[in-house]
Amino acid sequence: MSVDYDEDTNIGRNDRSSIKSLNSLWKRLPTDAACDNVIDLVTQIQYCKQYEPNGDWDRLEGTADSNMRSLVDLENRTQLKQSIASDFIDDIEQEAEIVKPETLYRQKLSNLMHSYNNKTSRQKYGDSDKFSSYYNSIWAVSKPEEVVPSIRKLIPKESDDEDDDDSDVEIGSIRQNFNDPITLCLFENPYTSDKCKHSYSFNAIKEYLLGQAKICPYSGCSVNISMIDLREDQRLAKR
Repeated sequence: MSVDYDEDTNIGRNDRSSIKSLNSLWKRLPTDAACDNVIDLVTQIQYCKQYEPNGDWDRLEGTADSNMRSLVDLENRTQLKQSIASDFIDDIEQEAEIVKPETLYRQKLSNLMHSYNNKTSRQKYGDSDKFSSYYNSIWAVSKPEEVVPSIRKLIPKESDDEDDDDSDVEIGSIRQNFNDPITLCLFENPYTSDKCKHSYSFNAIKEYLLGQAKICPYSGCSVNISMIDLREDQRLAKR
């Protein structure tokens, strides 16, 4: 998606709403749903590997990995475009007039894209929540008793990457747990917190919170959560 003006005319305060509308359109890109589909696919591939180990699953898993990277790239590049539009809005709010906006937009975008494209895979995807969910889904089926390594550790190191740090591995590691922290039983109708990403059985967390904000019941978590922070986790329910 690109900014397209019939003429490279100056823009000012009267154009704020148009730029904000453009930002809103970018936010509607369905990358979340597309990533969920890829994660569901790679989860099913892990199950298929168990029942038909001689299948062509590695090729399909490679395709899923490539698709996930492309979607995260799309999301990251869209955020770069949003940042430029936000800068335009901020400048206009300060009574500035944007001279030759299309030219300026394309120059800024070209510089940001060049910087992004020169990043290593670890730099692009190592901090991505979507990539974290992707690998967590693989481990949940293929290696349920093992700790998920740091995402950065799972992505092959390139020449521009820093040396692996053991502390980074610990920070990024997650052990799969399908028991509710309150009932200590398997999840029933699981909901996950937007804030700390911990999950709970719906009835158990609802009774625990009683309409108030409280500290997450997971041991060691100090995040305050309330019912409005929780979202139904259908992917976790499928596991």
